[in-house]
Amino acid sequence: MSTSAPDPTRSRTRFTPSPSRRALAALLIVSLTAVVACTRTVHKDARPPRDVSFNALNSLFNGPWAQGVTTTTLSAAGVDVSAGAPTTAAAPAGPAPTVPSSGPDPNNPILATIRQLESGNNYQAQAPGSSASGAYQMLDESWAGYGGYARAADAPPYLQDIKAAQLIISVLKPSEDITHVPVCWYIGHVPADDSSEWNIVPAPGAGNILTPRQYQDKWLVVYNEKWNASQGNSGN
Repeated sequence: MSTSAPDPTRSRTRFTPSPSRRALAALLIVSLTAVVACTRTVHKDARPPRDVSFNALNSLFNGPWAQGVTTTTLSAAGVDVSAGAPTTAAAPAGPAPTVPSSGPDPNNPILATIRQLESGNNYQAQAPGSSASGAYQMLDESWAGYGGYARAADAPPYLQDIKAAQLIISVLKPSEDITHVPVCWYIGHVPADDSSEWNIVPAPGAGNILTPRQYQDKWLVVYNEKWNASQGNSGN
């Protein structure tokens, strides 16, 4: 059987991409690069650097309102995600608890973010069908008669600021992780990293439409804006 040498010209032609294919491949690479860059930017913006978080927390931790605050689990500091009937907590018997005569700076970006998203900065706000009230939408049982007032909405703004700061300190003292604030305020605790709870809307019948993850991301965007404003910056 006779054999012939392979034609090198045909071999090169068969495996050399056409100009149109090369152009398409280049376009795909550019597109993928842009997508990855965009994704990284969004993720970076959604998670404040530790120094930004710590500085804001530090201004809450250092004040007379922080004295004696212990680490605890927040059962329901902010939004009431239960669909049950509202509850009313009576003011404690005896003299009103001693509270500081002045509170933290209400322009602290953590406090300001909570107020904006929970009540639109309304210190007299009342949640429909729930005991949550005041600028930070604290449940009556979380407010616990603070300062001699049965409900948060009945208390002056500086007392609401103090109570909110104390709740933040009690939850974040162990980790100082700012990303825990919105989750605790929304559902009362921080789920495990691999928990499906992150992607489930809590008590949609009560009017909630965001998952804990979505609420956290929304909260952190507002927080970044307020932090930058407090530092005289216009962007992240």
